[in-house]
Amino acid sequence: MGNRITIMDVARKAGVSKGAVSLALNNSPEISKATAERIQAIARELDYKPIHRQAKKNRQNWCFLLPYTFRSYSYTELDLMTMEILEEYAQQYNASLRISRLSENGGLPESLSAADIDVFFIKSHFQEILDQCAALKHTRNIILFGFENNVSSGIQVQSNTHSAMQMLFNAIKESSCDEIIMIDVEKNTHSSSFQQEAISYLRYLALSNGNIPCRLLSETRETAAEKLASEIRRTRGKVAAVGFRKSIYEKSVLKNLAVCGLTPGKDYECFAAEYNPSAMNIPGFYYLDLRGPELIRQGVLAAAGNAPETNYQIMLPPRIIKK
Repeated sequence: MGNRITIMDVARKAGVSKGAVSLALNNSPEISKATAERIQAIARELDYKPIHRQAKKNRQNWCFLLPYTFRSYSYTELDLMTMEILEEYAQQYNASLRISRLSENGGLPESLSAADIDVFFIKSHFQEILDQCAALKHTRNIILFGFENNVSSGIQVQSNTHSAMQMLFNAIKESSCDEIIMIDVEKNTHSSSFQQEAISYLRYLALSNGNIPCRLLSETRETAAEKLASEIRRTRGKVAAVGFRKSIYEKSVLKNLAVCGLTPGKDYECFAAEYNPSAMNIPGFYYLDLRGPELIRQGVLAAAGNAPETNYQIMLPPRIIKK
């Protein structure tokens, strides 16, 4: 029994996440055919045999609902991390888990309208989607992860924005920075309420605690690094460069400052918000750890009935990590 091949063994050999293996073995359209066939071949090679638990009368059906994208098999690191954790807990709670996306017009896909989904885990935050999920006859809980605090339904599991910004501001002061520049790459795309509130509250902290200059730099991917480097050179003193969007573009901009003739620790310090622990990997960065895995785990516990089924918020304190 100790040598039984697990889903993690298949994932390691294939170089993918456990969530991707689960999608492939269940012939999900959410993963490309070529990738699914490669994973299935590796599973056969390893002689992987899934554990089939005895069905329970009250077995729940869970659905991880993602925004629409024209590339149905495209996932962010946070998506894959969420799938892995939900897959782990679905086995523990004897629940079946399906991965689905909103339709191209932004509504629920027809396959979900006819399905008996007990719990939705939702990345999208639009109120009309929540209303559609809540209207399905079997829906018992709707769990929202980490991003929003402006909806009127579902259980919202999120980081405390004010405590997060206070921690971030304290780290900026302790690093002896004289000015704060917040960057917003791809300024024409949607900003989460966390990002909006974080920018506003950090400005307030900078103004009320010594009147530290604090401004927002909005640029495209192509111009952001050069513009930020130029702004840092013009500043007398050390700059705290802060990215909130949790996107690879903002982190690339911050990382590339070192090749623009600037010295980290002397000319600037980099601060980035992040949900995924595996993405906190750039030496010298200060990471505002928004505790993505713990947010998801708390959402699963809420889905299991340990929290009210009405509108409810679970707030988790973040952490500052210096790499």
